[in-house]
Amino acid sequence: MIARFRNILDEIREAKDSTSQEYLVSIFKIIRPYDYKNSERAKERLIIFINLLKDTPEYQQVFSKYISDLLKSKNHIRLFTELGISSNTNFMEELRKRLNAKILPPAIDKSELTDLLQEVFYNKHDHIWVNGIDDETWKEFFSLIELPKSQDLILPDPFYMPIVNSVHILTNRISSLGLEPEILTRMPHVEKYHSDFLALSTEMHIFLNAHRLDHHQEANDSLKQVKVILTQCLNSLERIRKSQKNRGTSIAQVYIILRIKQNIERLQLLLQFLDFNNTDKQRQLDFTVELFKKLVYAENKSKGVRAHVKENTDLLAYQIIEHTSSVGKKYVAVTKKEYFNAIWAAMKGGFIIVFAVLIKAYIGELKDLPLVPTYILYSLNYATAFIIIYLTHSSLATKQPSMTGSYIANALSGSGKGGVNIDEATDIIIRMARSQFASIIGNLIVVVPVSFLFAWGYYHLTGDYFYSRSHAIKALNENNPFESLMVIYAAIAGFFLFVSGLITGYYENKIITHQIPKRIREHKYLSKRIGQRRLNKVAAFVEKNTGGLAGNFFLGFMLGCAGGIGKLTGIPFDIRHITISAGNYGLSTYTMIHNPIADIMVYSAIGVLLVGIINITVSFSLTLIVAIKSLRINFDKSSELVHRVFAHFIFSTRDFFYPPKEKKNVNFDGENTE
Repeated sequence: MIARFRNILDEIREAKDSTSQEYLVSIFKIIRPYDYKNSERAKERLIIFINLLKDTPEYQQVFSKYISDLLKSKNHIRLFTELGISSNTNFMEELRKRLNAKILPPAIDKSELTDLLQEVFYNKHDHIWVNGIDDETWKEFFSLIELPKSQDLILPDPFYMPIVNSVHILTNRISSLGLEPEILTRMPHVEKYHSDFLALSTEMHIFLNAHRLDHHQEANDSLKQVKVILTQCLNSLERIRKSQKNRGTSIAQVYIILRIKQNIERLQLLLQFLDFNNTDKQRQLDFTVELFKKLVYAENKSKGVRAHVKENTDLLAYQIIEHTSSVGKKYVAVTKKEYFNAIWAAMKGGFIIVFAVLIKAYIGELKDLPLVPTYILYSLNYATAFIIIYLTHSSLATKQPSMTGSYIANALSGSGKGGVNIDEATDIIIRMARSQFASIIGNLIVVVPVSFLFAWGYYHLTGDYFYSRSHAIKALNENNPFESLMVIYAAIAGFFLFVSGLITGYYENKIITHQIPKRIREHKYLSKRIGQRRLNKVAAFVEKNTGGLAGNFFLGFMLGCAGGIGKLTGIPFDIRHITISAGNYGLSTYTMIHNPIADIMVYSAIGVLLVGIINITVSFSLTLIVAIKSLRINFDKSSELVHRVFAHFIFSTRDFFYPPKEKKNVNFDGENTE
C-alpha cells in the first residue's frame, strides 16, 4: 500500500500539470475501505499516508504544493454557499431536480471545488467512514498540508476571500428568506419593532469592514453582536414552530424554514474562521475538520431523494401528529364512566356497521353492474357509514389506534426534552389497551348478534336465507387464517387505517394554515345570504369536523376499492376489517346453523378476532413509529417501558380490561375530602 502512495506522489512530482484532480482521487481510492462501515480500516490507511508525508519531507512539500495549486485553480464559493443547503426553488422543483439527477447525473464542472469533492468522495457511503475517523487523525492530515498565507490574514490565501464572500452571500440570503411572506406573516412584531433578519445584514457589514481594516476590537465586538442576532433569528423560527399548533404549517413554509436554518448553520461555521480569537492553528484545524466532514456528508446526500423528502416532511409530520394526538386523547378512557361511554359509543358504531354490511351484500347481488361502479358503490357505502359514525359520536374500534399512537408518542416525549416519561407512558398504554378492549367489545356485541338476528328475521319473512349456503361457506372461508390470505389483507386494512389518521391530521392542519374558518366568517356575500349567526356555525363546523370527515371519507374509499384493485390487476390485494368480517360472520352463521360445518365456523371465528388484532397492531405500530420519528424521541428507555407494562399485566391483568377502583383523596384524619 505504501508503494502505491509513493507511486502517486512520484507522479505528482514528475507531472507537468500539477492541477489534475485524478491524483487526489487515486489517493482516496486507496484510503477508502471495501466495507464503508469499516472506518478503522480507513484510518489505518490514512495513517500510513500521514506517516509517509511526515517521514519524507520532500513528499510533504510535493503534496502541499499540489493541493495549493489545485485549490487555486478552483472556484470555492459554491462549495461554501450551496453544498448541503437547499436550492432557491420550491420543494417539488428540488424533488424533480434530484429525480432527474438519478436518471442523468449533471455534468462535472472541473473549475468548481464542489465538483472536486464530488469526484473524490463519489461513493454515497463515503461520509460514514470519513466521519468514523476521529478528528485528531484528520487534524494531523490537514496540518501536513502547508498552504501559502499572508502575514496579516487568519486563513491561508486560497481560502480567505472565498470565505469572506461566502459570508456576504449567506448573510444576504438569510435576510431575504427571513422577509418571505410565509415567515413575515408569522412575526407580527416586525411591524412594530424590527426584524432580526434585516439587522443581521447591517451588523455583518460592520463586522466585515472592521475585519478588512484589521481593527481587532471593533471586529470582535461586532462579531459578538452578529452571533446574538443569529441566535435571535433561530429563536424567531422556533416561535413560528410553536405557533403551528394553532396556525398550522405548509410544505412551502417548512422548506423556507429549513433553508434559513441551513444557511445560518453554515454561516456560523464560516464565521469561526474569521474570528480574531481563533487565530491558534489547532482551533483552525478543529473548524477545518468540522467543515470537511459536514461537506462530505452534504455531498453524499446532495442528490438523495429520500433525504430531501425526510428533511422537509418531518416538521409537517410533526404538525399532523400533533393534531391526531389531540384527537387520540379523547379515545383513552380513564374513569369507569368514560369506559362504559366508550362501550356505548362502540355499540352505536357497530349498529351502523351492520347496515353497511347489509348494503354491501345488496350491491354485490347486482349482477349486471360493471366492476368499477360496483366498487365505487362499495366505497360510498363504507364512507357514508364511517361519516355517520363520526357525526353521531359513535366509534369504530380499529379507527382509534391511528390516533392513540400519536398520543402515546407525545407521552413518550415527556416534557419535550426528548426523554421518555416512563410512568406517564406506562399509564397511558394501559388505559389505551383498556379503551381499545372496550371499543372492540362494544362493536362485536352488536355487530355479530344483530347480523345474526337480521338473517333470522329475513329467513322467517321470506323463507330464504340471506346468504346462500355456498355464499356463507365462501364468506366464512375468507376469514379462515388457514385457507385464505386474510392475514395479509388485514394488514393492508391496518395500513389504510393508519393513512386515514394521517389524512385527518393533514386536513386539520390545512384548515388552520389557510385560515378557512376565519375566511368563512368574514365572507360578506354568505353573511348577507344566510346571516352571520348561521355563518359562524358553518365556520365552527368546518373547523371542528373537516379533518374527521376527510379521514373517514378516504378510509371508506380505500377499503371499498381495495378488492377492485386486486381484481383489475390480478394481484392478491384486498382488505379484511374486523367489524365488516364480524358482520359477514353473523349473517353466514345463521345459514350454517341448521347443518353446521364446525371446523369452518370455529376457524372463521378465530380469523375474525385475528383480523381485529392485525388491524389494530399494524395501524397503531405505524402511527407510533411516525410519531416517534417526527418528535425525535430518544427511545433509550424502551426496554424499561416494556418491562414496566409487562409486569403490570402479570400482576394486575384486570387493569388492561376494566378500570381499577378510583382512589379517594383523604386527609390525615382518614376523612374523605371529595
